[in-house]
Amino acid sequence: MLPVLQRSVNEGKALRLRYYSASRDETTERTIDPVRVFEADGLGYVEAWCRQAEGMRIFRADRIEDVQLLDEPSRPPADVELRDISEGVFAPAPDHLLVQLRLMPAYAWVADYYATENITEDAGVLTVDLRVSDPGWVSVRPARSRCSHRTGSPNPSAPRPNRRSPPTSRVEACTGSRSARGLACPSSRL
Repeated sequence: MLPVLQRSVNEGKALRLRYYSASRDETTERTIDPVRVFEADGLGYVEAWCRQAEGMRIFRADRIEDVQLLDEPSRPPADVELRDISEGVFAPAPDHLLVQLRLMPAYAWVADYYATENITEDAGVLTVDLRVSDPGWVSVRPARSRCSHRTGSPNPSAPRPNRRSPPTSRVEACTGSRSARGLACPSSRL
């Protein structure tokens, strides 16, 4: 995959790809204008102008299910800025949604995989605070597990101490095993 991605950058050609978005647990077709290919934490990425999203995006190479080098020039806007990845590929912004997850032992990997703000442990259960750019991630992960979970947020009309403080959500994940695309539980009932 990486050689095709690098070739598109070197030759200035657009790409058509089928991409699995883990945050939304869906596969989409996209046309992108690659700007750079890089590796971070042992994974390959392409940073590109996404024509569908009309913005810069970073795509993980291992989540690209199919790629086609197009016979048309790559044409990202002249003023695009590359993301600063010196602190990691995903650097949550202060205005991203702050979520709190209660993770059973089988899901402790989440605390290692994602950038967290706070982690506490009580009787083997981790409580993890982290920021997410896509609030859909909060409901997709547990919902795909077919296990019970809860979500909640503060009363939207209640005043917040700091107007810029983002709302929070809580999700409780069940025990089970991790599938290739998210959380999976042995139970088939909610």
